[in-house]
Amino acid sequence: MLISEPKHPTFRRLAESIDIGHDSINNFLGRERTKIFKENKIRKILITSIMILLVSIIQAGCMYKLEKKDPYEKGEIITWKLWENMIIKTELGERRIHSSANHTKRGEKEFYHPEQEHYLGQFPIDYQPKPFPKLSKEESSVIPFTPILAGKALEFNLMLNGSWVQATDRDVIAQDALNHPDQVKVIINPTNNKWNTKQFFEEQLISDLDISSAKTTNDVTCYKFKGEKGNYNHQRCFGTSTNPIISGFELYIPINQDVPMYAGNIRESIYGGITVTWITDRKNLTQTQKIDAAIWRLLDAWNIAPLAKN
Repeated sequence: MLISEPKHPTFRRLAESIDIGHDSINNFLGRERTKIFKENKIRKILITSIMILLVSIIQAGCMYKLEKKDPYEKGEIITWKLWENMIIKTELGERRIHSSANHTKRGEKEFYHPEQEHYLGQFPIDYQPKPFPKLSKEESSVIPFTPILAGKALEFNLMLNGSWVQATDRDVIAQDALNHPDQVKVIINPTNNKWNTKQFFEEQLISDLDISSAKTTNDVTCYKFKGEKGNYNHQRCFGTSTNPIISGFELYIPINQDVPMYAGNIRESIYGGITVTWITDRKNLTQTQKIDAAIWRLLDAWNIAPLAKN
């Protein structure tokens, strides 16, 4: 039986209302489907963006790790203006290898900044650098200062007795800082200490030493500390420099036979005020004057600042 279109007006209006209701429902459902589709699309875009961001962060971290290395190469010519009276220009020597023993993994990230280090290289004790002309005051004034690490403005190594070894950047305060018994690790810094090395030794250090224990070898006089007896004692020494404008150098020899000998110049007025620290094996005590002379000779050759010695 076929259902005919309603003839009565009331039925006709009811049918029209039902049709309108169907259309409204369909429109509503269509809008909801569109809304859900858009929300899903936005969600997918957001998730994709987050994934891309995470990948970028991971890649940046990997790149950062890869980039944390010595930015300089052997044979490269550098100019570093460390302070007004110390402008280094030279050809870099053999590079050192980074030692992960210096820091923890966290410390490695926070404190290892090879791009801020100024390591010249490792050289034989009789090394003769390529000469470069000294600068005029005008030329010096336009060179920008090189940012330096506190306590490590300039570093280099020397090798004694014709020996050679691959150098590492193992911290000089470490017991195993040296890579070879014939190695000397040198650190240079500016200073405004009011004493020179000889004055500091006589004013501040000699009072702790037993003067009667003095023993002199190759112009280096070593003393035991007061109250100590026996053969295994820590000692402090003062050496005469062969450089006439340097007041001398002081040495500290620890009790522990495995710990390097610490040496250096507390302060010298040369180069506007400079302090030199170096370590080597205690077996090289008889060569300390030779080491001191080589350090000052090389600094004079490397430094192109005007009036550098004043």
